[in-house]
Amino acid sequence: MSQLVEDDECEACMKYVAFVSDPSEWTCCVCQLKETPLFVEESYHASWGRYRLLCRHSAHIRCYKRLCKQIGYVGCPACGSKIAQIPENEYCERCHVFGHPSCY
Repeated sequence: MSQLVEDDECEACMKYVAFVSDPSEWTCCVCQLKETPLFVEESYHASWGRYRLLCRHSAHIRCYKRLCKQIGYVGCPACGSKIAQIPENEYCERCHVFGHPSCY
């Protein structure tokens, strides 16, 4: 399944976020919209799904991709942290942890 990439969205930041399938209420650190999920499906990767950053803040992926493109780096608007784009900060989909290169 391919996902449409808009010109105003950054793709580099996708290596530094983790999809979250937690049904708890959360607030996007970019748009400040409070979300209360109605269902959870682990393989659900919608444009407006919940993604967690290395600093533990969460954002809608489209909000986050647009923000990173706008500011020109991968970082968090909530705490101001700038995430170095190095393999040690990438999220590993296989191990489900941050902090080491992908083990594929």
